[in-house]
Amino acid sequence: MPGDRACNRISVAVAAVLAAGIVAGILVPAGSGWDFANFYDAGHKVLAGQLQDLYDPFARIEGKPPQGQLAFYGVPLSALLFAAMAWMPPGAALIAFKAQATGAILLGLWLLYSRNVVRSGLSQAQYRAAFLVAALLFQPFWTIYRVGGQTTPTLFLGFVLALIWLTSGRLLAAAVCLVAVVAIKPAFVLTLGLLGVMAGIRFLAYVAATGAAAAGISILTMGWSIHQRFLEHLSAGKISSWMYNSSISVALQDLPALAALTRVLAAGLVLSVLLRARKRIAGEAAGRHFLFLTAIAFGLLLMPVVWEHYLSVLFIPVAYFLAAWPRWKWTGVFCLACSTQNLVFILWLQAVLPTGNLPVQAAAAIFKSAPLILFTVLLWRYWKELAATYDRAAEPAPRMTVGAYV
Repeated sequence: MPGDRACNRISVAVAAVLAAGIVAGILVPAGSGWDFANFYDAGHKVLAGQLQDLYDPFARIEGKPPQGQLAFYGVPLSALLFAAMAWMPPGAALIAFKAQATGAILLGLWLLYSRNVVRSGLSQAQYRAAFLVAALLFQPFWTIYRVGGQTTPTLFLGFVLALIWLTSGRLLAAAVCLVAVVAIKPAFVLTLGLLGVMAGIRFLAYVAATGAAAAGISILTMGWSIHQRFLEHLSAGKISSWMYNSSISVALQDLPALAALTRVLAAGLVLSVLLRARKRIAGEAAGRHFLFLTAIAFGLLLMPVVWEHYLSVLFIPVAYFLAAWPRWKWTGVFCLACSTQNLVFILWLQAVLPTGNLPVQAAAAIFKSAPLILFTVLLWRYWKELAATYDRAAEPAPRMTVGAYV
């Protein structure tokens, strides 16, 4: 690593690039018909009293065409979160939604940085530079500006807070946070499921109680019929092409049985790593920390559709690897692989590749799933080294506080 003075200069330069990109991303009105429209329409349907149309992307709202035609996948209760957006005209709501997502990313990054810098074998200046460069390269964060904002940044922040609370013994707070995450993006129930099973009976009880309470409130306030429609909507499923899908099995999507087997085997590898590594990790907090990092990968590997912004949660283990794992080059290679998830680049790549050439399309699909493939290989190859990092990096007391963060 460069010296502290050079690292300070790198940090300033990278922070300036990030700031300029963030401002441009918020102000440029890109994505008004993409993901933004999904959430704007959901909020608009709530305000209009059209809950039964929540999962119909083509339904007119108050007699007018919807902002977009994308399907909503959150639980019915989560649609209430977007009602405030629908009070605003679409242009103002687009800016507000992107600004909120940006705030969630930056707060999550700040919490991760402050939590991990005290573990690092690098100097503070060196870790800060490495952290900022990694964040800049991590395109799963920044692709949200192309699609008009997303809820995944809020989930990223929720995962960061849940990790802090879980490792510090605040199990109820962690359970509430993770149930809220799953309510917004039900696909992450796979991660919560593994955490619930392996983080102890007390945590499992909190998750079950919180989930039951949330389901009860949702059914009582919004009725059963909309929940039945939600379950039917989920069971219909959806498989996306490689341009929008970073799943480890996307290259096999025309062979669904083989694709499912690939996902199960990859998740099984991660689970076997977890079971073996936890025997080597002393301390409850450290064990829960490693469980959390592997549970994130476990959930992503089982998903048949992984939108590129879902990969942003993998920055949680990246922040730890940069601090505690001496193989920084491998972490850098992983971040470089994630830099290719930029949606503008992927759409350009799709446009220039021949559509009828199956080998080329398969190679492109593997290229798109490279981050998950690489992350799985790193866990499998270096799990002993990663487990050993907990001997050198005991869970520290946080240096900075934000409300319930302490």
